[in-house]
Amino acid sequence: MDCRQNIISEIYVDFIEEAVPDVEEYIRKNLDGKCFIYPGIQIVFVYKSINEIIGSGLSTYDYDEIPKLYGLMDAVAIESTGASRLQNIPGLQLKGNGIIIGIIDDGIDAYHSAFRFSNGDTRILSAWNQEDQSLAPPDGLAYGSQITRELINEELSNPDSVILNNLANDSIHGTFTAGIAAGNINLEQGFASPAPQADIVVVKLKQAKKYLKDYYFIREGAKAYQENDIINAVVYISNIADMYNKPVIICVQLGTNQGGHSGISTLGTFLNSYAIRTGVAVVCPIGNEGNSRHHFSGRITEADAFEDVQIRVGANISGFTIELWGRSPDIFEVEIISPTGERVKRVQAVSGQEQVFKLFLERTVIYVKYELVERMTGEELIQIRLEAPTEGVWTIRVYGELVISGTFNIWLPITEFVGDDVYFLKPDPFTTLTSPADSFIPISVGAYNHSTAGLYINSGRGYAIGTMMKPTFVAPGVNILAPTLNNSYIRLSGTSISAAITAGVMAQFMEWGILRGNRVNMNTIEIKNYLVRGASRKPTLSYPNREWGYGTLDVYNSIDILRT
Repeated sequence: MDCRQNIISEIYVDFIEEAVPDVEEYIRKNLDGKCFIYPGIQIVFVYKSINEIIGSGLSTYDYDEIPKLYGLMDAVAIESTGASRLQNIPGLQLKGNGIIIGIIDDGIDAYHSAFRFSNGDTRILSAWNQEDQSLAPPDGLAYGSQITRELINEELSNPDSVILNNLANDSIHGTFTAGIAAGNINLEQGFASPAPQADIVVVKLKQAKKYLKDYYFIREGAKAYQENDIINAVVYISNIADMYNKPVIICVQLGTNQGGHSGISTLGTFLNSYAIRTGVAVVCPIGNEGNSRHHFSGRITEADAFEDVQIRVGANISGFTIELWGRSPDIFEVEIISPTGERVKRVQAVSGQEQVFKLFLERTVIYVKYELVERMTGEELIQIRLEAPTEGVWTIRVYGELVISGTFNIWLPITEFVGDDVYFLKPDPFTTLTSPADSFIPISVGAYNHSTAGLYINSGRGYAIGTMMKPTFVAPGVNILAPTLNNSYIRLSGTSISAAITAGVMAQFMEWGILRGNRVNMNTIEIKNYLVRGASRKPTLSYPNREWGYGTLDVYNSIDILRT
């Protein structure tokens, strides 16, 4: 059995299985002769031949067993963060020296001068290209190619290196992320990063398999990445940090609208388990869904009452998904009305069974699946998939079957997956953060314009469900100069910019704490609380704030508070 090939093969289907109560016993009893990866925290990723699920299909599996899909949070100003002061004050001069910044993204242009020492050698400590199979994979992660610093240095003299060009291919996002966090200072371009002396570790995520893109109706040309591949990337970066015995900042530059936005997901749980470790800090962008009209919140006051939720759908949409999350013990049911008035009458809540409806006068096929107790959250989930939806206004009529609190939330996919032509007519701009930014322990960063002091219009808003205080704070994220392909620079906006700046600032803080001996047991929780205490706050706003979190990032003030 060629597991290395099967893991990336389109004829093998990926599942996330809970290995309880004992991982070794579960593997021995259930996975003998199967391809799997064990990343930790009692889950295993199992790769099954598509022939094993023909007839039953994905819909027969629990929601959390199917990998969620994440997109990049697309789219220097380090003076406003206080980072440049820490670089230049005698006795501090914090530049991320001795710290690893791990980037989980779409690759990196290793040729760029932002990532090379003055002698031309690379500052990239290690890289894992999940898409390339030409080199040996990392230990314990049986796919892709690991690229060492030594090999990168050998290949840099060849502008046509297949290895480096595959790593850089279409990697604008990963290149600017690494550059903003840890790129070399370039006075001629007017560019600076917070951590120009940090080591860089990069994971180029592989694109999601076609069967998953089709299942979730991801639009043509969109970049989408699987939950299990992201978790494997975290494991890889952590392993490299352990091998070199260095503290690490893990920057997860992705987000999704899948999930209940309460911080409870497979990826979120995994990030929490790493973020509490000494010498590890995790940061995520809050996402760019604040102005996308992809969230609706409603409340039903009594049983059999209903609320109509209207969704505008543009022309030529191949399909999209809808997730309705209710608070236990409430039970909701849905009726669906097409733009022409055809309706799928109130669908009874049969847990775990997907019900399929084909409209009589339209091409649209509607799939409805209830999970009355979604396994990870305990909440009700109604998953609706619309295939070939008719253009116009669709109505989801939400009924209360059992009403206690009566509140529910609905999310559409992120803009990267569905475009601009699918949206709620009466959206709620709050709780528009993406996952894993809703995770409890990682730092979640929104974006603001450091020139105007205004919030970036697309920055996701909090709070997470359950009133968890997100975002943590905001950082510069508008019109920021960043490295891009072909040794050039570009100006970009977005919360991924803010997260990258924060990753560099966290490296400065980790250098001050662990390597300078000031706080040798530092982890995400400690860094987060120091940065929150030092954040700048406006006297006209109350904090924590759904848009600004605890204020704007100011790392100099955070350390200054500790020194006084």
